[in-house]
Amino acid sequence: MDKNILRTAKNTSFEKFIKNFDITFLYFILKNMTNKENPLSIPELSRQLSRFFPLDEEHTVNEEHTVDEEHTEKNMSQKDNHPSNALWNEKKKRRTSSLSLFPERTLRTKVNQILDMYSTDDALAKNARSLLEAMMGGSIKSIDVAAFRSYRKNKKSSSQKRFYFSPILTGSDLKLVCGTIQSNSYLSSEEKEYLLSRIRLLNPICDFTKDDFKKAREGKINLLEKLPTTLSCLQQSSLPTGSHRLLSHISTIYEAIQHKYQITVIYGTYNKHPHSSHLTFHAKNENAPYILNPYALFCYRGQYYLLASTHKYPTPTHFRIDRMIDVRFREEKTEDGLLEYMTYTEIPELLKPYYKKRNGCDEFDHQKYVAAHPGMRIFKNERTIDCCFECTTWSLQILVDTFGQALEIHESPIPHSADELDYNGREQIYLKVTVKGVQYENAHKFCIEQHEYLTLLSPAELVEDVCTTLQESLNRYKKYKAISQCPEIKADSSRS
Repeated sequence: MDKNILRTAKNTSFEKFIKNFDITFLYFILKNMTNKENPLSIPELSRQLSRFFPLDEEHTVNEEHTVDEEHTEKNMSQKDNHPSNALWNEKKKRRTSSLSLFPERTLRTKVNQILDMYSTDDALAKNARSLLEAMMGGSIKSIDVAAFRSYRKNKKSSSQKRFYFSPILTGSDLKLVCGTIQSNSYLSSEEKEYLLSRIRLLNPICDFTKDDFKKAREGKINLLEKLPTTLSCLQQSSLPTGSHRLLSHISTIYEAIQHKYQITVIYGTYNKHPHSSHLTFHAKNENAPYILNPYALFCYRGQYYLLASTHKYPTPTHFRIDRMIDVRFREEKTEDGLLEYMTYTEIPELLKPYYKKRNGCDEFDHQKYVAAHPGMRIFKNERTIDCCFECTTWSLQILVDTFGQALEIHESPIPHSADELDYNGREQIYLKVTVKGVQYENAHKFCIEQHEYLTLLSPAELVEDVCTTLQESLNRYKKYKAISQCPEIKADSSRS
């Protein structure tokens, strides 16, 4: 069989395949090249799609190109330079568009069908709308450019409808997420770039400037040429590896929690370098990895924690993810000689109050847990108390940041001098704030840390413990102050 015939048959089959996904490609162009301020018309959409799927020069004319059109073209081609040839030029332009895999007439029909789906309220349209929005990450919308300031000066395009993509994740949402990743001090630069490049795919055009859109409309640049640097991230299927592997550890732990797999962990610790004054980070259990039952993974004050129990001690405890050197699923050989992941079955009774049902599954409520454990300490016998603090309007923010907004606030019953002023020079306002359900030892640690800004009023037992701890600290400082006055200590301090 002639090779040209085979190639033609193959091309035709591929064209049919592409046309079956024309709505997908339409969404792609709109998602990556438009927003409300920079919509595209149907002819512009057709041209952009044709850049992705250009027809070969030797491609035959499709069925829309009839014999009458060929005859008309032959006659009219002799008048190409005639000033009254505008009608023919427009006809020729439409015919050229029809040679595309995405002709304007077909695109207009498809877009109108999509817009009809968004304006219809029956169950079938609602389901289709929900599926498309979830799959594509947004919806297609139209705009009347007659009322659009950027196009008012162009009278020819004032009657054209233009279309744009409205993403679920807006540019401001994206910048907030990206900013959180960039400010994380425990992610390596490779891990940050890995995450950011994937997140930008949810709204790729947020980094394009107004000048980029203007040049694209004038045909000077192709916005899609900027995408390969972002799309190339998909070629990297595995997580970054190296000395910092926080992201890889989180991925492993998350999967272990989902399937209740046990994990083995080599944990690190900081210490002084034995031969210098520098800090060193080294494994503390390299020859005996911890065997953990992982229950929950959460972030608190910019640090990632794993809540888990060890193989030997059933009481849950906290592990910092950034201090893990190696994390793996625990494997053991079966009787058949095959390796299988070891699992655990039950969540400890101590943690069950912090789980809630969601879609029929148990979900860990990390906000409730953190509010009860502000010091990130957990004990075998969990004793929760209600704490009452006196604070100013400024230090109230500390309580909100630590315990959330479920606070009882009243005016302080303790009298204060009217001469006490706040940082704005106004009379200081004191409040009485009650926080409920705080674990005792964590409440004690919190009071010590914030004693400069908050005064604990009750319970009396905790007040006494806080006073004792603060007095012990004061005694240590007094002792150090007395010792530091010795000539030997002064000389040693000056040399260092």
